[in-house]
Amino acid sequence: MVNEVGLITYHAAYNYGSVLQAWATQRMIEQLGYNCKIINYRMKSQKAHYSLVRLTGPRAFVNNILMLPDLNKKRLRAIRFETFIADYMNLTDEKLEPESICLDEMFTTVVSGSDQI
Repeated sequence: MVNEVGLITYHAAYNYGSVLQAWATQRMIEQLGYNCKIINYRMKSQKAHYSLVRLTGPRAFVNNILMLPDLNKKRLRAIRFETFIADYMNLTDEKLEPESICLDEMFTTVVSGSDQI
């Protein structure tokens, strides 16, 4: 068993609150003298929500058409968030299903946090 603290939180939403609170919590745990990894759990529904183009139903098709003028802005925003996440967060391998996360085998301590969980 690795002697690390696992942090499970809503860390990869493309908004400043989620990303900065995850980064700050990781930093505080590290400043307390522990190794910390953010458990990189990204639900399929979250990935779909933040995808550039949504692929479900006629309403999504219309929304995609209406969003075309802002597609480059949305792409740049996604790239900036993903770059920050990759550069500043100490992440585990990505997990898409809750069953794939074996916390007791990965960490001696797990911390959860954010207003979303």
